[in-house]
Amino acid sequence: VAEAVERVLAEVCAPGVRRAGLPKANVYSPSQLKALRSRIYPFTPAVAPVECEQMALLHAFEQLLERAQPERHWRLMDRNYRELIPREFLVRTLALAIREEP
Repeated sequence: VAEAVERVLAEVCAPGVRRAGLPKANVYSPSQLKALRSRIYPFTPAVAPVECEQMALLHAFEQLLERAQPERHWRLMDRNYRELIPREFLVRTLALAIREEP
């Protein structure tokens, strides 16, 4: 059975398996990637750069999911992945957790 599985896996050709269908090397250098990410910052003065990057990442992920499953509509921006917590609340909660830890 193990040999049959090995033969089947040797014939599998799917994107990502042994880098099949993926670019040979990085298209952009790290500095070029950083410059591409920061292009949008001047147009979003009310949004922190970290949040801009998170939104761009979610948008790219939505596009990837749309290509994989075009029959389904993806809207990842409506979900909470990170929530801003007031500093005082965090300090109070951590202090309480440390006091109550056995």
